[in-house]
Amino acid sequence: MKRVLLLIFLLIFAYKTNAQSFPGDVTISPQAGVSLSTYFTSKSGFDPRIASTGGIIIEYYFTRVWSLRSGFIYDQMGVRDNLGYTQKLDYVTVPINANWHFGNRNNFYLNFGPAVSLLLDGKAENDQGEIIVLTDDTGAKFQEYDLGVTLGIGYKFYIDRKTQLFLDYQGFGSIWNIVENLPYDVRNSRNAFNIGVVFTMDPMKGFRHR
Repeated sequence: MKRVLLLIFLLIFAYKTNAQSFPGDVTISPQAGVSLSTYFTSKSGFDPRIASTGGIIIEYYFTRVWSLRSGFIYDQMGVRDNLGYTQKLDYVTVPINANWHFGNRNNFYLNFGPAVSLLLDGKAENDQGEIIVLTDDTGAKFQEYDLGVTLGIGYKFYIDRKTQLFLDYQGFGSIWNIVENLPYDVRNSRNAFNIGVVFTMDPMKGFRHR
């Protein structure tokens, strides 16, 4: 009986040890989470905006520990201002990140690099439902795009050889002014906490079975 249990343990250990990504792997990862956003600016009187976020992350593995990370993320940024309005800036963000996988079976990962955000909608809304458009030519006009840097860290839980569950943190910070016609600069800052599923596939063979 002890030998049988030992054999089962060794088989499980060997399976889990090999449950890693390989060079040439492509992964597709739907994710959802919650984000807290604010502004980098010299002006005070802003509180963070809390909103949902989601998207699809695509990765290509060059080695077992390095991959290129990109995708499409629906980012709801903005702030709550001291006039009672919530400034809502909704973007599609495309990160172009290097991703380093490390730790036991490469469960941990650290990604970093630039990201481009395209503004889908910009408005300010108060509790009475009054709306101010933030993308027209009157007053402070918000730029139609944003450029920033991203930094994230996460952990993957292996379910099987082609499927993992992950939890991660992703941060974004603008590197330039996102608002015209103001005497001070305004830059986006966003912190997001996500959960998602990683599906591993082979570009030539579809979903990989090892």
